[in-house]
Amino acid sequence: IILSFSLAVAQFYELKLERAAVDLIEKSRFSHVHLLINSSNFDHDLFLSEATQIATVSIGVKRQKRVQLVVIIADDKFDLKSVNDVNEFYLIVTTRLLNVQELFKSIWERKNLLNVNLMMKNGSKIDLLTFFPFSEHECNNTKTIKIINEFSNDTWTSKEFFPSKILNFHSCTLRVGTPPAFPGIIHHKHKNGTIEFKGSDIKIVRELELRL
Repeated sequence: IILSFSLAVAQFYELKLERAAVDLIEKSRFSHVHLLINSSNFDHDLFLSEATQIATVSIGVKRQKRVQLVVIIADDKFDLKSVNDVNEFYLIVTTRLLNVQELFKSIWERKNLLNVNLMMKNGSKIDLLTFFPFSEHECNNTKTIKIINEFSNDTWTSKEFFPSKILNFHSCTLRVGTPPAFPGIIHHKHKNGTIEFKGSDIKIVRELELRL
């Protein structure tokens, strides 16, 4: 009886990550979800059986065009190739302890993605972690990791899962790229050798500068 009870408790504990992910999808109202699995410690059959009841779920390397949330199940390794679209939200579910600071640093510096959260176990609860690159004291900050939500007693303590990170840039400089082609960019060379940039893209950038 004691052995059976221990196995039941272990199974309940292992299934919490799956339930937490499904509950997040349901409460965030994501309708199109893509699943990438790189772990043998995650019950994807259980996840799929519950997630497909509330959203359209696809699996594999190739994603559908309408994907809103990408759920990545990872152990101690993480492939940055799986995160590349700024229009998607990313939920990384780790079954083992990852170097969270290094992970967020790589995602921000190499991919410039904002809407990325990490879900991991922390004792009897599950933490939802993220980073805020624009802060009052530092720009491009991925060192300060914040717990934005917790899953305990089979529910999330808050309705906030992907907080906005661009309400205030705190005077941080943003890089803007645009193709150097007419009519978006017009080069005007003055007699003194200086070059003035004009065009529709320059107008947009200047307007963004005023508003942000």
